[in-house]
Amino acid sequence: MSGQNSEEEVIIEDANFTEETTVEPENMSIFDHLKELRDRLVKCLIVLGIICIGTFIMHEFLFEIVTADLRLALAENGNGAIQQTGLFDGIYVPFKLALYFAVLIAFPFILHQVWGFIAPALYNKERNFALPLFVSSVVLFYSGVAFTKLVIMPIIYGFVANKVLVDTVNNFEIRNLIDVTIKMYLVFGIAFEIPVAIVLLVKAGLVKVEALKAKRRYIVIGCFVVAMLLTPPDMISQTILAIPMILLFELGLLVASRIEPKKDEDEDEDDEKTEEQENSIEK
Repeated sequence: MSGQNSEEEVIIEDANFTEETTVEPENMSIFDHLKELRDRLVKCLIVLGIICIGTFIMHEFLFEIVTADLRLALAENGNGAIQQTGLFDGIYVPFKLALYFAVLIAFPFILHQVWGFIAPALYNKERNFALPLFVSSVVLFYSGVAFTKLVIMPIIYGFVANKVLVDTVNNFEIRNLIDVTIKMYLVFGIAFEIPVAIVLLVKAGLVKVEALKAKRRYIVIGCFVVAMLLTPPDMISQTILAIPMILLFELGLLVASRIEPKKDEDEDEDDEKTEEQENSIEK
């Protein structure tokens, strides 16, 4: 089958996340895959650009949201301020805020494009999990962002606002403040995707639930190591990230144990894949 039919014969129904495919992925050339990847990247960039325009217009409101927790902590402490120290911070910070929040807002669309790219390579049984996984991913991501905003940042900024040396003023540089805060939003949003990652790995047969349970102690240590690398250098923020990661890991194990394919199901799926491959060769 020629590559000319690749795009026309792959029908993706985005509304309900089901696919009708008459072109198998192995019949698509590398250039077809690269072209599709390029098209989806362009779509993501266009959407990000459009959202950036709106977030840039609202940058003062977004700045109030990002700095609210620190300003409240400084007001309670009575010692400190947020400073603009860079020559071009008045221009740089609004653009950075706009881009960061555009990524946060566009996350569902970006995730949808990722799904659309890998969907043709999946089998029907695997596609049935598309909508639940997509919704779960979006909900968990924004749950992580909300958890950061409502719980994590007030604790962190309340802690650092009170750590002032004698005869010093606790001033915070605006660029560093924006970087740390948005980074925490993204880190916690991605960390909350752990259950989805576990379910995907187990459903794909790449790992067994029992194997993950057997390595639980190492995974717990790994959560603390990751938290140490991704958060500011203080034990509070590291622990606050590690504990939810561990709990989400346990949640992922619980869900994955209920959907893990049994031996008979694995054999049936192998037979289905073999049959589809044979039909593809015949075509």
